[in-house]
Amino acid sequence: VYAGTSHGLARWTAPGGLTRVRGIDGIPDDAAAGSFRVQTERGQPVALWILRSGRLLQRSAAGWQRIEPACLAGEPIQALEVEAVEHGGRRWLGTRRGLYELSESQCRAWPAAAGLGGLVHLRRTPQGLYVFGARSALRLDPDGDPTQAGEPQTTADGLPRPDVSATALDDRGRLHAATTAGLAAFEATPPRAATAAPLRRVV
Repeated sequence: VYAGTSHGLARWTAPGGLTRVRGIDGIPDDAAAGSFRVQTERGQPVALWILRSGRLLQRSAAGWQRIEPACLAGEPIQALEVEAVEHGGRRWLGTRRGLYELSESQCRAWPAAAGLGGLVHLRRTPQGLYVFGARSALRLDPDGDPTQAGEPQTTADGLPRPDVSATALDDRGRLHAATTAGLAAFEATPPRAATAAPLRRVV
């Protein structure tokens, strides 16, 4: 079990209890840790991805590896989502400038997310990729064109606030988004590039 704080990363094991993770190349031991994502292959975990002070780290059977996506040009990463290997294995990265797709073969920007503000949260669901920014939210087709059209959703559409900190899927496939002003639910409808997902505030 890994735990991230604003002062570093720790690991708990049954034999040794809680110990601090140290000595990751290029990362200070006290660097903040958060945005954990477990990558799976057919339901089995194969890698752990973590953001530490805006940098992307991968933990696999080979150990820790720092990943430096060329398309980001060193810009800090603020949001992270990872697909299962059988679904493409892509890593989705959110920064202040926008959305990026990182795969084994390429690293590219997604202009479709421009205008949302600095990205704060990403969530891949069967209905698409939900992108939450400082100003609004948007659902994209991850297998579509990076310049696809969409209709951003703001507080005027029912989003309590755009500062989404966590999301969860329920048994009906709806995505619930937590904000500092309340909870919103995105209905599970097929993705349509030109139409936003129905949104309602949960009260």
